[in-house]
Amino acid sequence: MEGKNAYYYPNGIAAATGYYKNGKKTGPWIYRESNGKVKEKELYTKTGELANKTETEAFFSKNKVSDEKPKASTAATSTVSPKPRTGVKTIGTKTGK
Repeated sequence: MEGKNAYYYPNGIAAATGYYKNGKKTGPWIYRESNGKVKEKELYTKTGELANKTETEAFFSKNKVSDEKPKASTAATSTVSPKPRTGVKTIGTKTGK
């Protein structure tokens, strides 16, 4: 996988949004509950490692990362799930290619 990806609940709400580079998560990732409320934010380094809590909080407080819900109509099909989560159905991803 490469580029921006979005994963959706069956109701169309984005479950997770973030980026892949060379098949690894990179940069900011935002996870939501099925009602759209932000549940968790993660930050991945350029090498795909999960940043620590202090680095993650600093990044999100300094950078404007859109909490806007991605539109499914701009997505291509994918069957990959970002994390095992009950009730999450992947209906698409948007790649940077």
